[in-house]
Amino acid sequence: MECSYNYHVEPFPPTENSLGMWISHLAGSCTANTIANYLSALGDYCRMNGYDYNTSRMAPRIKSMLRGVANMFPHITVRKSPITVTHLHQIRNQLDATNIEHATFWAMSLCAFFGLMRLGELTLHTDIRRTLKKAHLQNITAQGITIYLQTSKTDSQWNGNHIFIPKLPSVLCPVTAITNMLTMRYDDIQTLFIMNNTQTFTRERFITLLRLFIPNANISGHSFRAGGATWAAQLGMNELEICRLGRWSSEAFRSYLRCHPMLQYMLHYDHYYQRYQQGVRVNR
Repeated sequence: MECSYNYHVEPFPPTENSLGMWISHLAGSCTANTIANYLSALGDYCRMNGYDYNTSRMAPRIKSMLRGVANMFPHITVRKSPITVTHLHQIRNQLDATNIEHATFWAMSLCAFFGLMRLGELTLHTDIRRTLKKAHLQNITAQGITIYLQTSKTDSQWNGNHIFIPKLPSVLCPVTAITNMLTMRYDDIQTLFIMNNTQTFTRERFITLLRLFIPNANISGHSFRAGGATWAAQLGMNELEICRLGRWSSEAFRSYLRCHPMLQYMLHYDHYYQRYQQGVRVNR
């Protein structure tokens, strides 16, 4: 409410007029959602100090101003591009086969792509209990490998998840990459993914290497998850299978698909067809 002083308006308790001036001052430099968050914080302060706030905040004119800001200055989200199989080959061609850091980065990349794992699940976490250990590798077989996650972003109750990553008959096989990484290590560190200085692999170091191997690309750590979901859809997996593979509990997975519109249409059609088969009335 600093701008209120410039207009000789008393900031507290906030009036409808002062809120309107503040919104006008912020419009253009902040999105409507950001302004709404500021107003929420202001409301918390008012409630703690006994100021009347709801009367001014819920005024029709204030609501209309927020809608106007949203219409005049829409928030445009620039989504990152997905990692593709071509990108994976590009990374592999630049790896130093004798470098443990490169070998670890390669194993992490394939887990993120084929296992649809979040980068935060593979790298050092602020809660050390959530950092993957060697002991979390389970059942390395001819069919694939299972990674046990004690918890994840969508598992606040620590129920745990078992991520199965299949063995592939190609140079992009994640099981081969993990096995090769482990055979190159001569340390007693229990952390699964480490850098060449024996420290746990950090998100920052992973992104640095990613941009080194794939320069000038609009990609991030989440691009592997988006690419893996798109790859699964292109293989013909239905939306239920993709949700289970990526551990999504809602249709949020659709935002990760970066594929041809016709493929998205087929997934959309498959969704309604399945509900029709189950006898659920669908309003299109």
